[in-house]
Amino acid sequence: MAQRCFARDASRRHVAIIGKTGQGKTMLIQQMLVADIQAAKGVGVIDPHGDLAEAVLSLVPKHRTNDVVLFDAGDADYPLAFNVLACPSPRERPLVAFGIIGAFKKAYADSWGPRLEHILRDSLLALLETPGATLVSVLRLLSETKYRAAIAEKLCDPIVRAFWQRESASWQPTFQAEAVAPIQNKIGAAISSPVLRNIFGQARGPLELRAGIAGVEDERRPDGPLQPVHQRFRQGRLAGAHL
Repeated sequence: MAQRCFARDASRRHVAIIGKTGQGKTMLIQQMLVADIQAAKGVGVIDPHGDLAEAVLSLVPKHRTNDVVLFDAGDADYPLAFNVLACPSPRERPLVAFGIIGAFKKAYADSWGPRLEHILRDSLLALLETPGATLVSVLRLLSETKYRAAIAEKLCDPIVRAFWQRESASWQPTFQAEAVAPIQNKIGAAISSPVLRNIFGQARGPLELRAGIAGVEDERRPDGPLQPVHQRFRQGRLAGAHL
């Protein structure tokens, strides 16, 4: 393959590599990744097939082995915790909430609506303030009155607190059931898979890549209609670590 040179910071920006099948696109990406690894830089690999990730992993120098974060979404025996609601920084919580909403909105564009997004947004913002909350907690928040009241009482954000203590508290049971059903349906679908529930339902912390990005992330996503949701969660965490 002919030699190619990139600017030093090219890997920090979007780069399109175009070519026919078998012309060396994957090999070029592999060489760029290995060059960054050897230069003690951080890299992230999102590989739905696993071939590229395995090739890069085989080329990681021994002195960087402890930097590697290997994420295999199909590993049911040793699921890696990825709590999308674990966000200790108050400034980043709205961004996390909007990222989660965007992931679901892309997957369910044909059945999305302003009321659904309004309730989901305040649900996520409330749980982002709640230690130990996970994506599974959204269903509990929408269905358990005592849990909802306990969460609302401790909220610091006055807008989110007002939503749960005033607006939602004024709903009639029939309206509430109708309003939250679409959210329960979509969140329920995301955690109905034991594989995804084992990943997103762990409260012990997020998939921390601010340090782990100094290695390789291999993502072999489970197939299905929720694949875009899973993919965007991973991409969002990588982007956050990159920044």
